[in-house]
Amino acid sequence: MKKIVVIVGGSGKIGGFISNYLSKKNKFEIVIIDKFKPKFNKFDKFIKFDLLNFKKYKKLKSEILKKYKSIDILINCAAMVGTNQDKGWRKGFEFQSVLSWQKCLDTNLTSIFLIIQTLLSLLKKSKNPKIINISSIYGFTAPRFEIYKNTKIKNQLAYAVSKAGVIQLTKWFSSYLDKKFSINTISLGGLSGKYMKKSFKQNYSKHTLKKRMLKLEDVIPSIDYLISSEYITGQNIIVDGGWSVY
Repeated sequence: MKKIVVIVGGSGKIGGFISNYLSKKNKFEIVIIDKFKPKFNKFDKFIKFDLLNFKKYKKLKSEILKKYKSIDILINCAAMVGTNQDKGWRKGFEFQSVLSWQKCLDTNLTSIFLIIQTLLSLLKKSKNPKIINISSIYGFTAPRFEIYKNTKIKNQLAYAVSKAGVIQLTKWFSSYLDKKFSINTISLGGLSGKYMKKSFKQNYSKHTLKKRMLKLEDVIPSIDYLISSEYITGQNIIVDGGWSVY
């Protein structure tokens, strides 16, 4: 019997890559929750949903129940990141608005709280339920701001705080939930993108032992590992090419 995997933010860059990868394994039924429909076609259910519309979360559960009675794996990938185009987001700290601060925390952290709260009863029906939360190295390390100079990429305080919150949320739930649950975080290093200047990639890469930025395929081994393991829980798996050893 195929396992039911719900991927929040499953149409985004990282979430989409994970969704597409798992859908090809023929062992899972993939449910994608996102504001935007995926660009790939191999998934079993798509639920268009705005994570910031807190009043709609009960309807989200009802939508899943139309097809599934339980969930085996929940992967939380949705995030507001440094390249977000929202007005006022890519400003210096002194000019950051409380609205952009709150939106980032609500997208990156509050939504995970609400998703788990909403879907917990469905996860409890699984024999070995698993939750994987995607975080960042900036949830536990300070930024090197010099590498961001003269770029359009910003490393905002709200992002770092929200990702630190994800790591601690994971630890809290690992202690709170039944022993059959496995809940872990994967903290990622900087993901290489086509929009990035060559100079930025070079400056970033200097600070990693692998001398390069993260690629999407680097995320997959940790996903496979945490899905297959029934013993690992409460951990933060760091995938950063050695950035955080210094």
